[in-house]
Amino acid sequence: AYINDSKATTPAAVLRAVEGTQGRIHLLVGGLPKGVSFCEWRAPFAERRVQLYAYGASAAQIAEELAEAVPIERFADLKSALLCTSKRAVAG
Repeated sequence: AYINDSKATTPAAVLRAVEGTQGRIHLLVGGLPKGVSFCEWRAPFAERRVQLYAYGASAAQIAEELAEAVPIERFADLKSALLCTSKRAVAG
């Protein structure tokens, strides 16, 4: 299943969306920086085994803040991240 939660424009909103999703999660995150921290994702994402695919201008910050807690790969743009994710995600 692919879920487009483009309304989740804050780290807190993304966290709520992830908490409401079942199964393994391959999460594409990024875009333009908004001057917020992503540190609140550390424990919940580690517990849920979330795989992050960070792209765009905020990818460096996301990777810096979460690299020790959550597996992260960085991409230049959304298209590249989506192509990689679609090859790795499997049913269930």
